[in-house]
Amino acid sequence: MNKTIRLLVITQAVDQEDSALGFFCEWLEAFAADARVESVEVLCLRNGKWDSMPSNVSIKILPSGILARIIYFYLFILPRRFDAIFVHMTPIWAVLGGLLWRLTGQRLLLWYTHGTKTKALSTAVWFADKVCTATPEAFPIKTPKMIAMGHGIGSGFANVSRISHDNGDLRFISVGRISERKAVKQTVAFFGKIKEICSVARFTWIGEPLTGLDIQYFGKVREEITRLNLKDSFEFRGSVLYRDMPKIYSESDCLIHLSETGSLDKVVIESMAAGCSVFSTNSATKEALPDAYWNDSLGVDAANEAVRRARHGVSVESRIVVNQGFSLSALIERIINVAFFT
Repeated sequence: MNKTIRLLVITQAVDQEDSALGFFCEWLEAFAADARVESVEVLCLRNGKWDSMPSNVSIKILPSGILARIIYFYLFILPRRFDAIFVHMTPIWAVLGGLLWRLTGQRLLLWYTHGTKTKALSTAVWFADKVCTATPEAFPIKTPKMIAMGHGIGSGFANVSRISHDNGDLRFISVGRISERKAVKQTVAFFGKIKEICSVARFTWIGEPLTGLDIQYFGKVREEITRLNLKDSFEFRGSVLYRDMPKIYSESDCLIHLSETGSLDKVVIESMAAGCSVFSTNSATKEALPDAYWNDSLGVDAANEAVRRARHGVSVESRIVVNQGFSLSALIERIINVAFFT
């Protein structure tokens, strides 16, 4: 197949060491590897560290300062023509470039997976040819342009080997920002019940507070840990590089996921792909990963179920199913199909 597609990608950061956006380096590699793609030009706000990038990927950094960024942006897009523009989680650039791209017949795809609706997002949807999101619940605007694409995870989660520990501990984990929305306090209380029936249980939270409200909430979480006498078995590790997450999942026994976002959380998929079992009360998990779902109150029965899952782990067959069903290459193929064939 001849390589004919010239793609412009606009994103926040290209940086393997970004705990939140490190995964996007793999997205760029997958775009570039598609047999139909000739070139991938990238505009980003920050270009950090990445080990390698295909030769058909070119990365340019928008300067600091709002006015300088806008001027650079227009000087970049005005003389260039692309077959498609893929704007990832930054709808303002779809707003600023949308009219030009529409008038010149350049297809605009917006990727947005978040519950927050803004004026910029609403305007970006108007300009976009298609809006891509992970699940219908993850996009806050009803529009016929929206297409739920699912999640895509890199091969690192499928290829990692399970790491056993000789001390017999059961290692529970949660991953996400420390905020009330992520149900951290409820997770602590639930782990307290697990600890009552399993003295060797240990817990690690990966993530940190980001706002002032988060920090205040974090203080209440720590008070709850002290009240339940869990300080010796509950660890907050802070942010972790995305590329290190497969190893962290591989040395954990069970992901506890109590966040009720209403949409399927990628950490649930990554956990199972790496062989770490999952206990999730999120209703969106039920249809996609029924083996990871628990539809009951967080009482003694639920705690016993979490311990059971931690001890039994994830079968090889389940890991294969998850990795095949949520592969990054398949997601990128779907995105390119939407860009040119719908």
